[in-house]
Amino acid sequence: MKMFSLAPLMLWLVAGVEASSDLPMLDMSDFSWAENLLITHTGLHMFVSDNTRGELYRISLSEDGGHYDRSVHVSGDEFAKFGGLAQSADGQTVYAGVTMADGSAAIITTPVSATGSEYSVFYQTTYQPNGLQIDLAHNVLYYTDTASGSLMAVNFANPAAKSETLVESVKFANGCWLDATNDLLYVGQLVSKDVTVFNTSTAEAVMVKQYAGMSSLSMSDMLDDLTLYSTSSPASLGSTMLLGADYQGHTIQQFTLDGQQVQQVPVSPEVLSEGALAQITSVRWGVAPSFDPDSIYVSEGGGMTKRDKSRRVFQVKMKD
Repeated sequence: MKMFSLAPLMLWLVAGVEASSDLPMLDMSDFSWAENLLITHTGLHMFVSDNTRGELYRISLSEDGGHYDRSVHVSGDEFAKFGGLAQSADGQTVYAGVTMADGSAAIITTPVSATGSEYSVFYQTTYQPNGLQIDLAHNVLYYTDTASGSLMAVNFANPAAKSETLVESVKFANGCWLDATNDLLYVGQLVSKDVTVFNTSTAEAVMVKQYAGMSSLSMSDMLDDLTLYSTSSPASLGSTMLLGADYQGHTIQQFTLDGQQVQQVPVSPEVLSEGALAQITSVRWGVAPSFDPDSIYVSEGGGMTKRDKSRRVFQVKMKD
């Protein structure tokens, strides 16, 4: 494995304690299994799915700007698990992959401003939606199912006649991220830690190539989720930089798509004040004005019972 030179890396990557002058640092516990994060395009709200509790939470900056408030956004006995999250073009609607109490699976929608667990079923799916991304240019929603190793596409160009198709079998497909600007969908593979890339320039996605990603790490590491570090490099796709949530390794990784550079993201002692990180499940860049765009926001999972309240959503400051 070819490692980063730390000198140039640290020009871009520094984990700090202080947030920007007008925003508090986010470090919120009381989750059982925070599975996925979504920060709305408006930068006003963060949504967190809790896989063990079967609930969706909303986090927002307080009115005085001094702290973050959390509320249960969608909950009910009909839900067993909440997984992947995506949003509409205007950031006013959240899409969530859910497993119902009866064992069926679906993608639901809920207004960002909803109160009282307001939601509707968008589509009853064949598999359990994990990673979730929406290609608004082609009216296609992509989701992964880890157990079956499937990348699925729900076409909703005709809302009255939505249809679901298998795009590709991708072993242990887990997190996914869509670069809509360059029509590229990145699908992370949980166990091998490879990343498979798809071209989404048409309504039917086509596989480009399977890349090494984080595969040089040990067998005990797992790629649970991913996001772009900045943007794709279409002319030299293998050099594209990503951030990965290493579930079993309890770390955040920064890596090139071709796997030639893999480096653990350092976190501040304050973030580690309660000991080592738990299982890392998702990583997302902040969006102004309520979430620092120079920080990443990270979730922890792995709590097996609803009584477990030790998992967190926390912030890691990145600055030059």
